[in-house]
Amino acid sequence: MLVFQLYMAVMVVASTFGLWIVAYGLVCLFTKARTGERAFFFPFFALINYIVMFLGLASDAKRAGGPVDLLHRPFVWAYFVIVAWTSAGIYALLIGNRPPRSTLARFFTAIFVFSSLAVPIVLAHNNQAMAIWETLSSYKVMNSVPSGLVEACVYVRRESGTQDIVQDSENDPKLVISALAERQDYAVASFYGLQVPEGVHQRLDELAEFKKTADTEKLNEFVRKHAFSWYILRPTSAVAWPASFLETSEFNYGGFRVYHFTR
Repeated sequence: MLVFQLYMAVMVVASTFGLWIVAYGLVCLFTKARTGERAFFFPFFALINYIVMFLGLASDAKRAGGPVDLLHRPFVWAYFVIVAWTSAGIYALLIGNRPPRSTLARFFTAIFVFSSLAVPIVLAHNNQAMAIWETLSSYKVMNSVPSGLVEACVYVRRESGTQDIVQDSENDPKLVISALAERQDYAVASFYGLQVPEGVHQRLDELAEFKKTADTEKLNEFVRKHAFSWYILRPTSAVAWPASFLETSEFNYGGFRVYHFTR
């Protein structure tokens, strides 16, 4: 078990800091004699704290938050501490505790600092996208919203009351409907590993049966019984509704239909 923990610690450090951890070690070696104890040990304690957090935090049994939130996200501040301290140490080794003396040295130092910004500018594009998966290959693919859906949400926001409930035929997996229409969803299939409130799965099952219903009377009975007043039907959603019910939409744009059920 101890060997596995040590292996994981090495992998966490290597994956988080990359070559910066090597640079940090070299700077520590060459600056130890002239660095105060507090300044010298600060990044080390930050590094140990990060490793302990990553390897020692218990999993969220109730799944009230993302399962990797406390394990993954603290790397930002730990990375910043190591990189900032190491960069300052490199500067102190090369130039000392003063600005560059000559104008030429100041010029090249400024060029180096600003050119380093080119790395994140170039490489940060779609940094958190997943290129190997087509549906997550870029932010555009991940988060783009059809204009028809935008117009449908705008229509619902304009025509509905603030207390009205809206439902999406695809169960609003990215919470686009609730965001753009500014109305509460009846049921969503957007859990992201969170604990699902009681009754949501039952509602989703009922909505799936609603789309499969081909009898007009049963459809009208369903919308009278349930709490939502607005329903957005996407063109990609397959429904068995008869034409007499399908054509009762109040709004149609780009294949997106909006239904208003008066309760």
